Amino acid sequence: MEKIRALYVTGAKGNGLAAYEKYENKLFEELCKMPTLSISEVSASSPIKFPLHQHALDYGVVPLKVRLSHFNDIVHAAHQGLSHVLLAHNKRRVVTCLDVIPFAFPHEYADSWLKKKMLALMAKGIRKADAVITISDFSKLEIQKYLGVQAERIFVAYPAVDHSIFKPTGAESKLVKKKKGEKIVLYVGSEQPRKNLDVLLSAFAIAKMQAPNLRLVKVGKPQWKTGRQEFLAKARQLGILRMNGVVDARRD
Repeated sequence: MEKIRALYVTGAKGNGLAAYEKYENKLFEELCKMPTLSISEVSASSPIKFPLHQHALDYGVVPLKVRLSHFNDIVHAAHQGLSHVLLAHNKRRVVTCLDVIPFAFPHEYADSWLKKKMLALMAKGIRKADAVITISDFSKLEIQKYLGVQAERIFVAYPAVDHSIFKPTGAESKLVKKKKGEKIVLYVGSEQPRKNLDVLLSAFAIAKMQAPNLRLVKVGKPQWKTGRQEFLAKARQLGILRMNGVVDARRD
């Protein structure tokens, strides 16, 4: 039986630490194991860093590579930020759309002419796809809501856990030492406005009054220019920072 020829587009290579990069790398590993699929990967990299380095590669070099690989039966854009490359292919098109955050919060992501243009190309590419893969039923509804993609073209594939990395160890955290009887409330994430951390801190302050043994631990980079200052200022305003109710476990 003749194999299906597929092109897997991963765009400009980063440091491999981002969640979407780990997802796309693992997905490619599994796709390579399919006996009916002959798959190759296309990306772009440059040893020289320059302004808009990644955008130049993703929007200039990668679409050209996709256009030159017209012999492939399927092109799969590994995440929504690469959906524009589907416009360079005239056969079957697939895109993995992890979320629609830029479309739900355009004021945070499209604050310049260039970013608005990129967002428009992203939307056009997703709408052009024959199949859209996403990771939750909620994301499927959001794709329908913000991009108008028909439900029958959206397929939910829930992410799995790599148990070789994520597993219980029984060891106490080196970052946070619990006091006797203390209960930890853990938040892992950024301090972007859409995260509603004001609500988290206000709710924790109320819970802290009823259960003094609670401590809130926040782990993760701010990912927002004033996020860390605003988070700590709010905690201080509520009085939970002074009483050691809030611990910023990572300051990087």
